[in-house]
Amino acid sequence: MTSILGGFFSPTGVVVHLECGMDESMLVSFDPDSGVEDWRLGFSETPYHFENLDDVTFAPVGDKAVLQNHAQLRGTVIVDTGKGEIVADEIPSMVGDDPVRILEEGYISSLSEKLEDESIRRYFEFRDFSGEVARSIAVDGCQGHSVTGLLPLGRDLLSLHRGRYEENGRISVFSWGGEREIVVSLDIQVYVDDIFPLWEQDREFGPGTFQEVPGAVLVREYPFDEIPRVAGLS
Repeated sequence: MTSILGGFFSPTGVVVHLECGMDESMLVSFDPDSGVEDWRLGFSETPYHFENLDDVTFAPVGDKAVLQNHAQLRGTVIVDTGKGEIVADEIPSMVGDDPVRILEEGYISSLSEKLEDESIRRYFEFRDFSGEVARSIAVDGCQGHSVTGLLPLGRDLLSLHRGRYEENGRISVFSWGGEREIVVSLDIQVYVDDIFPLWEQDREFGPGTFQEVPGAVLVREYPFDEIPRVAGLS
């Protein structure tokens, strides 16, 4: 018995995610014009993660696809959709070393370090799929920066603050390799008291809801006792 779990467009074809039995799943890529199968790639099991979602699916990121076993565009298995090959299947995933967004050429991780004075320093790192760090940013004391709400923009990294007691939101702008943090206050509200688990916050405020579009950045607002809305920032 085979069932279709999902599918997506890649730069080279249409990729279908199939389940074959209880523990086997497979990706099959088809030519969009002829319908001819280009490649297929099988999986024996879904990698476990303590924040596992109920419905684990693949999503495209350029010519790569990520198995979203954390949340949107977060996962541990990356597939090259042009070649039908696994690029990475052992991306670190543990408390204190979290992959927070998969990109076409690598991924952003949030790495925490406890200092001698018991304070916490967090590193936002861009790593290639082999795990090598290409560039990073150090944030002392975490300063309200969560592992969710991160958005890479060219040479900069944006971090969305979602403080419980702040009326308006804030975005921090970091330059890779630099130490300066530019904080921009926003006339938006993101009230998160009723969304406690990090993976639920990530689904609401992570990739797909805090994202770049041509000419703007989109943020999904969640005002208290009001209808959610989307704000566009230039």
